[in-house]
Amino acid sequence: MGCRGVLVATGRAVLELLNLESERMAESTMESAATPPRFERTMEIDSQFARRVTAGSLRYVLLTPNRLIRIAVLSLVISLAVTVTARPEGFAVAGVFVLGFLVMPVVYFLVFALAFPRARKQVDDRLPVGSHYSMALGEDTMVLKDGFATTEVSYRLFKSVWASKSLVVLHPRHGRRTTILPRELFGADSLAWLTSRLGTD
Repeated sequence: MGCRGVLVATGRAVLELLNLESERMAESTMESAATPPRFERTMEIDSQFARRVTAGSLRYVLLTPNRLIRIAVLSLVISLAVTVTARPEGFAVAGVFVLGFLVMPVVYFLVFALAFPRARKQVDDRLPVGSHYSMALGEDTMVLKDGFATTEVSYRLFKSVWASKSLVVLHPRHGRRTTILPRELFGADSLAWLTSRLGTD
């Protein structure tokens, strides 16, 4: 994946965090109106929210295990190619090899640096400081609500969940595009409940 592809991927991660692309996963259901949710939580957006979730989302998108392996392999190939082409002698061999190996990590750092301000602005625009973001977990669906939209999502669309200190990531049963939510919406009990419900029919 080139730099442009990585930038697109990071943008999608933030859009999914904000439910701007949730139409692809929303299902029509009357469950939320008929059955009280098992868990509910509402968070108020603070001044550090955009920075926190944007940084977490970009780290998750850019530093997946497969991508880290790809970076390491490409770095090794570049290092060998530069070393063979430059034909350094003595201690210069190690220096040239290290410089070549650092090319890809530097490129990814620059991608992160370029993507961060734009992604953070997207979060700020959708969830400004002082606004509220809420989640309700029902028997078969979750409901996500901000000041712009309410989205109901079926658990059947996801196969697993991964959580960090700042994010909860839902992996789809089909396809590769994940859904990212702020960790503040989940307590230990609600996260365990969500995990138990994923992939159920």
